[in-house]
Amino acid sequence: MAIKNHFEAPVKKNLSFWFLITFIFALGSLLRISLAVVNEEANDDHILVAEIMTGQNRIPGGQDCRECHSPKLYHWTLANLYHLLSIKNGPDKILLAQLINAATGILTLVIVFIFICEKNVPDTVKLVTSALIALNPRLIGINAQATNDSFVIFFSTAALYFLFRHMSSPRKKYLILLTLSSILAGLSKGTGIFLFPLIVLVLGAKSAVATPPSQTPKKSFLNVLIFMLLWLGLVPWVGQYKEKKHLHYQQRPGFTSVAESFCTFRLMALIKDPHITQGDQIIPRHRASLWTQLYGRTYLLQFNNWPATWMPRPGNAITKLARAIFILALWPSGLFLLGIMKKIRDWIRLLFKGRWDEAFFVNNGIHGICLVMALVFIMVNSYLFKDLGSMKIIYIFPYLLSFVYFFMEGYDFFVRKMTSHPFVLFMSDAIMSLLLSLFCIDIIYLIQQLAVA
Repeated sequence: MAIKNHFEAPVKKNLSFWFLITFIFALGSLLRISLAVVNEEANDDHILVAEIMTGQNRIPGGQDCRECHSPKLYHWTLANLYHLLSIKNGPDKILLAQLINAATGILTLVIVFIFICEKNVPDTVKLVTSALIALNPRLIGINAQATNDSFVIFFSTAALYFLFRHMSSPRKKYLILLTLSSILAGLSKGTGIFLFPLIVLVLGAKSAVATPPSQTPKKSFLNVLIFMLLWLGLVPWVGQYKEKKHLHYQQRPGFTSVAESFCTFRLMALIKDPHITQGDQIIPRHRASLWTQLYGRTYLLQFNNWPATWMPRPGNAITKLARAIFILALWPSGLFLLGIMKKIRDWIRLLFKGRWDEAFFVNNGIHGICLVMALVFIMVNSYLFKDLGSMKIIYIFPYLLSFVYFFMEGYDFFVRKMTSHPFVLFMSDAIMSLLLSLFCIDIIYLIQQLAVA
C-alpha cells in the first residue's frame, strides 16, 4: 500500500478507499456465510431450547436443559421461525440458526465500519482496523455457530454506538435506539446486562453537567429515569433473571492463582503448543494464564480445540500456521496497548489541569469505562468459576467498539510519529497484510475441513 495513503486528509475519500472497504466487508460477510453453511456444531446446544419452546409450547426453565438458564430472545426467534417456516428437520434447524447469526454478524460489521469511518484518522488506519475486525477468526467463528453470542454482541455494539452518538449530539432518536438495543442485549444473554450500569453511569454524568439549549439537567435526569424504568421493568422479568440460575461449568482447570492467571503472558508456551486441551489429562502451561487465553482465542479459530469437528487433524499444517499468527499478532496487540497508554497519559494531563472537559469525556472517557468494565468482568468471572470456559474472549466482544477505538488511537499515533520513516511504515503494512492473509487461510481451512466431513 502506498505510503502516501497514511497521510491523506480523512475527509477526502478516494475511489480506492471505498473499493477496499467494500471488498473487506464483502470478504468478511462471505466467510461468515460460508462457515455457517458447512458447520454443524456449536460450543453449546441452544437448538434444544428452541425445540422445547416449539414442541412443548412453553418457556423452559433453568432445570430443563444445560442452556435453558439463558435469556430467550435468540431461542424465541428460532422457535417462531421454525413454526413459521414449518422446519422440523434437525440439520435444517441448525442451518437456519447459523445463517441468522451470520446475518447478525454482518449487521455488527455494518455498525463497526460506520464507527471506524467516522473517526478522524488516516485511511490506512481505517482499512487495517476494518480488516482486523471483519476477518477476525474468533468473531467469524462465533457468527457461524447456533448460539446466543452473536445476538448479544450485535445489540451491545448497537447500544454503545447509539450511546456515543447521543453523548456527542443529544437526540431523542439516539436515546430511543440506545434504550431498545440495550434492552434486547439484556434479553439475549447474561453478559448483556452489564451495559445497564455503564449506560446509567454515563447518562447520569451527562445530566450532571448538561448545559442549555440542547440539554438541561432536569431533562437529562428525566432521560436517565425513563431508561432505568423501561430496562428494569422488562429485562429482569422477560429475561428470566428473577429465576435462580444454574451455570454449568465443567470444572476444567483454568484459573489457579492471581499471580499465575492475572500476572503472566505465556507467549513461548503458546508458540510451543498453540492449542488448548479440554480435559484435565494434559494441561498446557499457558492454560492458566488469562491473558494468554484471551490472546490465543482472539487470533486463532481452532485454538479452542472445540467443537469436536473443528479440532485440527493430526499432522496438518495448522500448528505451523498458528505459531506464525501468534508471532505476527504481537504487532496489532502492541498498537492496542499503545493506544491505551496514550489515553492514560491524556487522562493524567487532564487530571492535573483540575477541570472537567465534557468533550474529552465523550470521546475518551466512555471508552475507558467500557474497557475497564470488560477486563474487570473477565477477571472476576475467571476468579469465581476457575474453569477454562470462564476465560472466553466472546464474553468481552460486546465492548468491541471500545477495543477498536483504542487500537485506532495507538495505530494513528504510530503512523503520525513515523512520518519520516517510510520503511517502518512499509514493514507495518507488510506485517498486517500477512497476518490478515493467515486469518483467511485459517478460516478457509476450517471451511474445507467441515465441507469434506
